[in-house]
Amino acid sequence: MMIKIRQLILLSALFFAASLSPFAQVVVINEVDALVAEASQFVELSGVPNMALDGFSLAFVKSSWLGGGAYGIEVYDAMLLDGQQLNSEGFWSMELELNITIAAVAIYESDLSGIIIGEEPPSEDIVDALVYGNTSPTH
Repeated sequence: MMIKIRQLILLSALFFAASLSPFAQVVVINEVDALVAEASQFVELSGVPNMALDGFSLAFVKSSWLGGGAYGIEVYDAMLLDGQQLNSEGFWSMELELNITIAAVAIYESDLSGIIIGEEPPSEDIVDALVYGNTSPTH
């Protein structure tokens, strides 16, 4: 139980840090659909119409089993958004395979150098984050 509380605190800290960013109002995570029974999974961002997403990155974070009853969080995928832009209505979306347990998507104003697959997500340069997942006792 203590480990799950620590994990929740880490994910909450990620979300809290995102809310402190001066860029939080420029682009945000509008929607994440991780359900596999419906249409394709996707992430949708929103912000200023036609805004270029150069300099932003997305990190995909999951809970991970550390053994001995311990859990942690780690980045399982990341992508640089250079060359992408919000459409004329202020939206951008991408279909991709998302983790379906307890997970998060975070947008950073940075390149991929600080976002390392298999490690905890960085707490600096977060613009927005969204935590989702199945929190039933078996997960």
